[in-house]
Amino acid sequence: MDRRSFISVLAAGAFAPISLGARAQPEAKVYRIGCLSLNPIDPSSPGIFEGFLRGLRERGWVVGHNVTLEYRDGGGRAERLREAAEELVALNVDLIVAWGVVDIRAAMQATRTIPIVMGVHSGDPVGSGFVASLARPGGNVTGVSPVASELISKRVELLREIRPGLTGIGVIWDLATGPVDRMEAVRPGYDAAARALGVRWHPLPVRVPDDLPKAFEAARRQQVGALTFGPDTQLLRTNLAKISELAVMDRLPIVADRDVYAEGGILMAYGPDLHDLWVRAAYHVDKIFRGAKPGDLPVEQPTKFELVINLKTAKAIGVAIPQSLLQRADEVIQ
Repeated sequence: MDRRSFISVLAAGAFAPISLGARAQPEAKVYRIGCLSLNPIDPSSPGIFEGFLRGLRERGWVVGHNVTLEYRDGGGRAERLREAAEELVALNVDLIVAWGVVDIRAAMQATRTIPIVMGVHSGDPVGSGFVASLARPGGNVTGVSPVASELISKRVELLREIRPGLTGIGVIWDLATGPVDRMEAVRPGYDAAARALGVRWHPLPVRVPDDLPKAFEAARRQQVGALTFGPDTQLLRTNLAKISELAVMDRLPIVADRDVYAEGGILMAYGPDLHDLWVRAAYHVDKIFRGAKPGDLPVEQPTKFELVINLKTAKAIGVAIPQSLLQRADEVIQ
């Protein structure tokens, strides 16, 4: 057993008890799940995968007992994912769980037979060619997927409640996820929002932390009135303090998709309840292990959403949050 597999088993030890509602599983086979992510995976951090582990337990799957997890990642670089995916295929895993768009694409390039369950950052799975339709995916891919276009439009509407008349929005895009001219994970959503709301999108590409000030300089030149992020990446998440500082200097509100961004100093976050989505991704795994074909399992969409507002940041950048917006927030950071 290699080091990462050993760590994953140890990390999951705390989750061994089976819930009372769990169904008995066959003892003859121990299933292997490959976990593929662009960013490094820390199996010892339950927050990353807690919902998935919970969903498995609710269906009677216990890590180290009747299922094992194999973790592979691209170290934050998309070009390394294909090799990571091929490692999982070589291990003969029974199923691959892929976090986001670049992970799913790498997994599909590595195998067309092993079932692939999409995680919580799958963008537009139909537009990206991962599934034929949400209702009938076809092929070897299914899972969960937020409604990208609707979420992006909703974030623009939230920004407009703060800055009425907003027409230009910058998108801080980490090139680790792919070329900025493609932006495949979210382009359909941006285009739909542009048509419906009359906004212009200005990609602000970054590759390393030193690119962040340059991105804000470009935002000033293009006279954008607010910012948002492309797909969640290690670069963005580990440089929130710097991004927040630059946003305060330029008085730019930023809306992101995850609560961790608002907690890290970004003005707002709006997106699906990721814990709930991970639970439901685990339910897909359960159905496949019980004999269902991934191509026959409809892609599930989120039903729970969260709005987080950071009032400290609002004060720092000089924007007033309408009371009606505060009342709709699930969490307000003072």
